[in-house]
Amino acid sequence: MIQSGSSLNSVYYDEEECLGFNVFLAELELLIGNGKREKSISQAPLLELLQKVGSSIASSDPQVLKQYQQKVENLLFDILAQGVGLAIRKQIFTCLGLLYTRGEFYTMYRRISEIQSFLLSSDGGLSKKLPEHIVLGLLECLAFLSQYMGRHLASAAIESMSISSKILSFARGGSLLRVAAVKLASAVVLGLNPDDRSAVAVQLDGWILCRKTARDPACPRVRTASLSLLSVLCARGGAGLWRDSAQGWEDAVRICHDSLDDVDPSVRDSAAAALGDLAACATSAYAREAAAAERRPNRKIQIERWTGGGGAIQLCLEQPMIDAALHPNRREASLAMAGAWISYLNCLQRTRTRSDFDAEAEVLALRVIGVGHEAGRQLRLQRLNSQGRWVPSDGISSTGMSGEVGGGGFGGGGGGF
Repeated sequence: MIQSGSSLNSVYYDEEECLGFNVFLAELELLIGNGKREKSISQAPLLELLQKVGSSIASSDPQVLKQYQQKVENLLFDILAQGVGLAIRKQIFTCLGLLYTRGEFYTMYRRISEIQSFLLSSDGGLSKKLPEHIVLGLLECLAFLSQYMGRHLASAAIESMSISSKILSFARGGSLLRVAAVKLASAVVLGLNPDDRSAVAVQLDGWILCRKTARDPACPRVRTASLSLLSVLCARGGAGLWRDSAQGWEDAVRICHDSLDDVDPSVRDSAAAALGDLAACATSAYAREAAAAERRPNRKIQIERWTGGGGAIQLCLEQPMIDAALHPNRREASLAMAGAWISYLNCLQRTRTRSDFDAEAEVLALRVIGVGHEAGRQLRLQRLNSQGRWVPSDGISSTGMSGEVGGGGFGGGGGGF
């Protein structure tokens, strides 16, 4: 880089451009060796050095990377086993991703297999004696590679879902491990090609895991991660949700409705976002297949209403918003439901052309106005009834005050949203 001044022209070179990849590798090896002797690795210099290693990997010759790749991998996993902070773990994962992208790609399969075997072994991930931070680092590493390299890891997806399930059911699993296990499942579902032959089985495993953890009584972070997993399942079409006459989709909506009143705001926001994703998921190919395959007439009509008649929007977006507005103690749920509409709009934007999205957004805006009007109308009816004033079906009170019912908009009747 050249910088000009009034009387001086200076040229600056980045350290990563001047020194080769092998120089930073030697520095990293020295830092880790000193850390092992002192039984502690200095975190700040390590983070700075890992950033330089990542930059040098991105600019190095692939042949040079392949020459040192195994040594780099071993060093990075040695650091991971020491129990380092989140920022350093993320930088390690970034280095690994760059290494597999620019270096020898096929070594990733061997490393993934080693991680999975270790996490499933009785003296590894399922051992009560193994420090939790080692299992946590490996789970996060597997999640990172599954998400960003998932289309190349279809053969490992089923086993990764099995790891998530076993870690969750493992007796000693603390909240950090449980959250990491759910996030691993999300990463596997998100990274896998939705058209892959194992995608349906993976999504079904993901829904089973989500249903088990969405109401976790001990940790709100687990509940939040579980609802985020539900959103990922919806984004991939919701294959597991639409099986068995769409019973899974209906159960998922019920779970989200209940979670809107959770004491933790992150859980409420995740539940609202999942409701928007569930509404959008009702237009997927799996939803249409479920409607076509249903043989019971009444259930078929109900599924068709969800998938093609706007029933999903009413069930997932409109009715929860009205219900929350009618209860003064559910203000937080009302606020969270705004995120559900935004989530639904984001789903439309990803799956529609610009003209189709604009048209549907206009219709959705009218529906939002209608929801506000209906909430205000019902709230005014409640107040009139609580005052002992009879309200006929046409919405005009017995005192002859026409127009009392339904102040319109989001603040109709002095209440609502």
